[in-house]
Amino acid sequence: MTKTLTILTAILSVFLVACSGGNSGGNTEETADIQEDGIHPVSTKVLGPLKDYFEVVDKPYKIVQEGLKIINVEFKRLAGQFPLQEGESFVEGKSDNGLYIRLIIEFIDEDGNVTDSAMGDFDSLKRLASYDAGDTGTVRFFLVDGKIPAKFRISSEMEHVERDAAKGTAGDLDDVKAAAEAIGALGDAIGAIDEAASKLK
Repeated sequence: MTKTLTILTAILSVFLVACSGGNSGGNTEETADIQEDGIHPVSTKVLGPLKDYFEVVDKPYKIVQEGLKIINVEFKRLAGQFPLQEGESFVEGKSDNGLYIRLIIEFIDEDGNVTDSAMGDFDSLKRLASYDAGDTGTVRFFLVDGKIPAKFRISSEMEHVERDAAKGTAGDLDDVKAAAEAIGALGDAIGAIDEAASKLK
């Protein structure tokens, strides 16, 4: 009995040492360091067409683990007025009518290479767009590949998009009419063939 307990204790000790050794590996320490110090933006300037509307607040940002690694970046609303046309609103995708706006984060390693990129949460971006100049708000980004970057930068996209629904509908109607005409012509041809066959009989 004593020998069995000794063997079990030895096995348990080896198991605990292995587990503690695995938990103190490089990835965990790196994540902990990044969480403590945070990462900084390469620049406060937003690249692209939204540079006149937002700038990044320069401070360390922590990457947190919530299923996926995420980073909440704080932006300051600048004084620029968005070129919304009458009746137009902000849209998340290019399949709707409106002003398409997006913020994109690019994660950069210590050698200056872009390792990953992701689009920001649209709802928080839309709220930020409605703020007055000088106000700040955060936009959430997901770190897809899981690697901890050294820095990040923000770029943007903006354009007026118009869904081709009306054009598509008209085109679809034309296609339906053409198909109907083709079916009608086919029916006439079949009828003519049947008539010719009955005469031969």
